[in-house]
Amino acid sequence: MKKTPFFKLESLPKIKVEDGFSLDTRVLELEMMKYNGGIDLENSDYKSEFADDYYRKFVPYLHSMRAPIHSSEIKKLAEQNSNYKDPCAMLLKSEEELLDHMSVAYQIAHSHYILAKRNNLDGSFPRWCCGVSGINSMLNHLSIGHVNASYAYSHLYDHGFMVLPFILAKKDISGTIFVDPTSDQTWFENSPRNSVLLKLGSNWKYKTDWCRGADLFPTRVCSIDILKEVTNDITGLRRYHQCGQEYFEAAFANPVYVGRPTFRE
Repeated sequence: MKKTPFFKLESLPKIKVEDGFSLDTRVLELEMMKYNGGIDLENSDYKSEFADDYYRKFVPYLHSMRAPIHSSEIKKLAEQNSNYKDPCAMLLKSEEELLDHMSVAYQIAHSHYILAKRNNLDGSFPRWCCGVSGINSMLNHLSIGHVNASYAYSHLYDHGFMVLPFILAKKDISGTIFVDPTSDQTWFENSPRNSVLLKLGSNWKYKTDWCRGADLFPTRVCSIDILKEVTNDITGLRRYHQCGQEYFEAAFANPVYVGRPTFRE
């Protein structure tokens, strides 16, 4: 995995490899204030001593429906991952390595949230921005070597997010790091921002207050193999994997080792 600018967070919980295990993002938000210029996502005007370029180290891709990513950028990113022609899952050596990847996923989502607020993403972030935010998340993860990063979407209930399939080798566990960069729009109260949690197996449930508690398990998935076929902007792409369970099964059948994240001291 490429060297990254991420921080070693002290407030991460002890990991439990079980369905639904999640990071306490409010606790992490408070710790991240040491690193993000003092911005509290819960109550902030999103101004800090840092210019946008600082957050761009974590989020090189920040596109909107109004200004979608161009096919030339997608092709360049796909070429960086030219060895991967099928959906894949990252092979992990330990639970601690899994937690490291979850930490990276949270820090990307955290910085994306700041930039999206600062730049008024599509005029309403996080509301009605799940699709573009999920796509941004996938592209940002691909840029650091997470070749398993995929945009997942429930066309039945119109909500999108990002998934990172994994296989924990020593315990023979297959699962997914689930990242929802607009999770706070899916709950009426006590809305968690930037949800990062675990889902196990190839067929799971994700329920919030969105659409009266509907199961938002993805029906369509855009992974590295689909990305390479983009001929226009990604928001116009239509040939996704058409079944979430089939996508996950294909990814779990193709494990790759992407390396353990590195952190600043």
